Amino acid sequence: MIWIFWLFFIIEEVVRNYYMIKKKLTINHGAEAVIRLCFSIALVIVMDPALWIQVVMFFLGAFFSFWLLFNIGLNALRGKPFGYVGKTAWLDKIEAFSPSIIGNVFFKAVLATGFIYAYFYPELLSSNYWG
Repeated sequence: MIWIFWLFFIIEEVVRNYYMIKKKLTINHGAEAVIRLCFSIALVIVMDPALWIQVVMFFLGAFFSFWLLFNIGLNALRGKPFGYVGKTAWLDKIEAFSPSIIGNVFFKAVLATGFIYAYFYPELLSSNYWG
């Protein structure tokens, strides 16, 4: 359930940022990061995961899934190419160093999927599981 709320939050953020860009409003990326952090903390508190490792996996999965889906969604709404990378956010500046668009997407997708999977199956992270 926590991931459904997170997905709706990403969609809301894509739409809100799209309209901010369309109206030529300045986007405060630091404030945006704080909003994401506060929303994710609220989700963790409300959902009350049973294990601390689930909290860690949620935050890592949320970070990479947001980075992946937000960029794809915002680029689609703005009519930009699939791999378009902005120039103002610090994550965009990091991503701009990679020459491969598919590599960037694959990297984020693998990490997001892995952390989300580990959230649902935290026992896989236990040394007892692997013998």
